[in-house]
Amino acid sequence: MDTLGNALRAERERQGKPLRYFALRLKINIEYLKAIENDNYSLLPADIFTKAYLRLYAESLGLESDYILDLYNKQTEPEPEPEIIEPPPPSRTRFVFPLKPALIIFLFVLIVLSVTLLMKSKEQKPVEEFLNKIENREIVEQKKPGTLSLKIAATEITWVSVSIDGGKPEEWLLRSGETVTLTAMEKFAVKVGNAGGTRLTFNGEELGALGPHGKIADIVLP
Repeated sequence: MDTLGNALRAERERQGKPLRYFALRLKINIEYLKAIENDNYSLLPADIFTKAYLRLYAESLGLESDYILDLYNKQTEPEPEPEIIEPPPPSRTRFVFPLKPALIIFLFVLIVLSVTLLMKSKEQKPVEEFLNKIENREIVEQKKPGTLSLKIAATEITWVSVSIDGGKPEEWLLRSGETVTLTAMEKFAVKVGNAGGTRLTFNGEELGALGPHGKIADIVLP
């Protein structure tokens, strides 16, 4: 069966246009377009950006973008794992032994002592947790740094990934004129897909472009 990448390449070649034409027109790294036509999606950034590139490329070829994305989803959908049926555990015959009165009394006393100790432990936990919360809150308040601000402005289409204070990266696909404003307590880890088409302003100071057009750039602020 023909793959999505082969279908896109065939349409481009039918129109007689080189890959560089679309790379310059869409402001997308030509290596990404090659990866798309080769169905090598592991070379592309996060899935959200892969789908954005596919949509832009399909529309520029005059194809139905929703149909192309549906093909992509079907092509990259993981195969379901086979269901493993475990055999039922072998039945075991239980033997019941009569308990002596002395053993019954011992077990009863042991249960009463265990319940008493458990109740005392539960009574102490709320107090300990409350004290720990106060101590932790005081430590956080003493170490609380100032707020940092970051503005990301796109002058060309670009994808952006930002990790705030070491957390999970957030991702955007920005078109020319669109901006994103973020705040952090400690740092920003920024990655952009079109360094020449992205402008950063950190704490009110303009940093300008991070590199040439179509290139990936990384920066950690401050």
